[in-house]
Amino acid sequence: MIFRFFSIATIAAVSLSSCQTMNNTQQAFDPAQNTIEAGLLTPEKMWKLAQLGTPALSPDKSTLALAIAYTDIAKNKKFSDIYTLSLNGGTPQRITFTAENEAEVTWTPDGKRIAFLSAKSGSQQLWTILPDGTDPRQVTDLPDGIEGFLFSPDGNKLAVIKRIQLDQTMLERHPDLPLANARIETDLMYRHWNYWADGKYSHVLLLNIENGVATGSPIDIMEGEKFHSPIPPMGGTEQICWTPDSKAIAYSCKKLTGLAAANSTNSNIYLFNLDEGTTVNLTESNKGYDMNPQFSADGKFLFRHSMEHDGYESDKDRLIMTELATGKETELTLNTENSVIAFALDSDGKTVWFSADEKGTDQIFKVDINSLE
Repeated sequence: MIFRFFSIATIAAVSLSSCQTMNNTQQAFDPAQNTIEAGLLTPEKMWKLAQLGTPALSPDKSTLALAIAYTDIAKNKKFSDIYTLSLNGGTPQRITFTAENEAEVTWTPDGKRIAFLSAKSGSQQLWTILPDGTDPRQVTDLPDGIEGFLFSPDGNKLAVIKRIQLDQTMLERHPDLPLANARIETDLMYRHWNYWADGKYSHVLLLNIENGVATGSPIDIMEGEKFHSPIPPMGGTEQICWTPDSKAIAYSCKKLTGLAAANSTNSNIYLFNLDEGTTVNLTESNKGYDMNPQFSADGKFLFRHSMEHDGYESDKDRLIMTELATGKETELTLNTENSVIAFALDSDGKTVWFSADEKGTDQIFKVDINSLE
């Protein structure tokens, strides 16, 4: 059922194009400054190397877009710009030349524009740009910015990740002490790895898209709930997913508090219905981690990462397929001990690809869905 396919090696060669439209060339960094002398590999030389973001394939499968970052060692600052690469050949083309960092690069659902996060307007917002680097447009304008975004399949809606202040700040608790630099902690999980609890919670907000711009008041799908989605400290847009018909959105969340939140690993996949404003738990029967939902193209199946045992962070990370109409679950990684790192669904609806550790290397595997019947 499962076959090892190939290992991954990434080799990037970057050249600059003459297109300088979304630019600020007075402050932008020129990668040509990072000349690398021959000889031993040193930490300084490593910092001069390009750092590639996650590539995004255009809907017509002709072009890759991605952010590539370079470090200006003299300024101790990283500069990230957007590049495109035709899969028909040629060299990468740099389409932004800004002092701000572009990140989370992807395509709009119609494939006509490239979407990304940028703080060009003063806070991190969603922008789009034509593939040739012209006509930059700001899509969102939410206070204090956003941390991530995901277009609905029909392109008419937008989900954004934003931190919402739900607990009182120190100043709100003690307005007579405006200069106080202190924390008040009354519960567990006040810190997770490098993440401090600060009274803000990551929530998914929904907006309408009209003429390429977000409109209307955002809808918080977890209004007033003091839980996070995505789940910190490392969760991102991989933890949320639209249904193919754009009528509902699935999200990962750990809805526990106090001692239970500290001891348990029981997160779930929830489905929020836009028309009804209702939420259902799709993974209530499983007591370990459930994260990173993806729907099949026909909307009949839900795929997810899943750990079976509660309280066990090092449990096997399985790939589970659920038939939504019947609730029938199938583990696609049953015949391997490998934990899934990431997975993707083939457009033919017959194949699931996933990456996993294999004897100290990252390998790609595939599962033929038809062989499970």
